[in-house]
Amino acid sequence: MGFGTFLASMVSARTAEPREIAVWNFNVPGVLQAAQGSGEARILGGVSVTNLTGSPSDRLSPNTSLGLRGFPPQGMDPRSAGVEFMLPDAFSALQLAFEVRVSPTACSRLAVLVGQGAGDFVEAGTLEVTQDGVFIPMSLDLSGALDPLSSGSTRIRIVADTRSDGLYPTVKPRPDGTSPYGLSGVWRLDRVVFRGVVRETTEEALRISVSTLAEDLNLGWSHPHLDQFTLWNSPSLDGPWSTVGVLYDLHRIVPIDGPMRFYRVTSP
Repeated sequence: MGFGTFLASMVSARTAEPREIAVWNFNVPGVLQAAQGSGEARILGGVSVTNLTGSPSDRLSPNTSLGLRGFPPQGMDPRSAGVEFMLPDAFSALQLAFEVRVSPTACSRLAVLVGQGAGDFVEAGTLEVTQDGVFIPMSLDLSGALDPLSSGSTRIRIVADTRSDGLYPTVKPRPDGTSPYGLSGVWRLDRVVFRGVVRETTEEALRISVSTLAEDLNLGWSHPHLDQFTLWNSPSLDGPWSTVGVLYDLHRIVPIDGPMRFYRVTSP
């Protein structure tokens, strides 16, 4: 029975606690650089920017938010319009928190996409806003969407997304069940915070032993300093890569995932 190609790579520095990387409060109109830390935002998909009153949890004065309007027509160009945040580093762990307020005709479904280096964007998750007219706190762990072998900057997009029926949803549908989504819809974003662990890697070879028994795949390896590793798999060397889980000492995958032909082992 054949099994995937194993890539022993990138034993990184010791595990660190996530720290605050960059914060956007949008309290200076027209400025898209991070108010704290290092990073820059840019607007996507032809939406226009307006500065509106910010979240009540922002105690600074003046308190404004990033207002976005002019999203695509109903059902058109999903995941194309919103905002992108560029962080200058690669990360082994990354978390996003922000506050968002949607108007009654604005899309209430947000997709969060992650791109690294020159690679394609992958979905980190989708978020649903359940109330309009007030700021709602949102958070998402982006770590599972990170490529363990990427280099360079990390880009995170928050964009309007359609439902499975191809339509942009809103918080409150009309009495007949249709969506009142329209071009007048507005998003307000405020207090965008990234916390993470900047990846500082030293590449060392891991000696991996591989054995198969029926549908089981057994992996074994050791490292003098680390006993915790993350296993990744992908249908091709070009990705996308996804995490199988955190593993210790002798490792077993049961059963072998047929479409996944390539594996990477990273630490932590």
